[in-house]
Amino acid sequence: AEMVSLGGVSLDDPPAHNSRTRWRIPFMIVVIGIAVSASFITLGFTSEDHDQESEFLSKAAVYPTFFQDILDDYQVAALWAHQAARHGDLSRERFRDVYDHISVTGLQFQSIEYLPRVTHDRREAYEADSREYFAKSHPNQEYKGFTGLEYTPDGRHSVSRRSEQEFYYVQHFVEPFEGNERAIDYDAYSSSTRRSAIEQALTTGKAALSARFGHSKYQIVLIHPGLQSSNRTANIIDHSPPRCVSKIHFHFAEFLRTAAHVQTISQHLHLYVYDSTPGESDTTFLGAIAIDQCHGHGDKDYE
Repeated sequence: AEMVSLGGVSLDDPPAHNSRTRWRIPFMIVVIGIAVSASFITLGFTSEDHDQESEFLSKAAVYPTFFQDILDDYQVAALWAHQAARHGDLSRERFRDVYDHISVTGLQFQSIEYLPRVTHDRREAYEADSREYFAKSHPNQEYKGFTGLEYTPDGRHSVSRRSEQEFYYVQHFVEPFEGNERAIDYDAYSSSTRRSAIEQALTTGKAALSARFGHSKYQIVLIHPGLQSSNRTANIIDHSPPRCVSKIHFHFAEFLRTAAHVQTISQHLHLYVYDSTPGESDTTFLGAIAIDQCHGHGDKDYE
């Protein structure tokens, strides 16, 4: 049998362009599929990044308010300590009771203190009171009288017996006693950091935070001037000596731990806190803490 051809093309041979078409179409489908998949993946990553960014911004907006709420708790505790003296007859036993009530709230702090403003003519009476307290309750602990930062002519300073001053802001009532023995009757006004906070509190009539201090761990004190005449209620009569203050002394990491213990956090976070007070030339690093919901709060501090 003879082979029939039309236009030079054998009917027994498949067309070459049909063969190319059969493999080109699946290839184009695969390429288009990959491109579409890549687009969806890109959109998915973009959407996930956007969601994570939105979640971070949402939490970042909440934490400052939350920290302010915790700071308010410290202010209330300091006010409690100040109000303990409103009858004018504060005793160490009563101040110990105030400390016990504050400590069960979960606030983390090194000490809570009441600082009367002592004029020099009253210094001897205050030192005699403390000397009697030490002899009776802590006979093995040496009492050195009023102490404070004393400066030498070359600019150095050390804690030693306080020189004669017109007045003193001595930490006369300090709790807990254990671990804070040397803080009793220390003149906080001799420290520029504490003096600035005391003056701010007395001037504004509101609680004031000191600048950070310390080397290995940053420390802060909160000074409270007590209820002022403008916001005292009719049933609270304050007979405490004028211009006296209370003080809470804490490490900044303790403040963060307090926040971590009461805040619900569902992931591992590192919190870094800076002081960006308007008018200050530089932002000041206050402290940081690592929080892990699975392994406990505040498992590592960074200061």
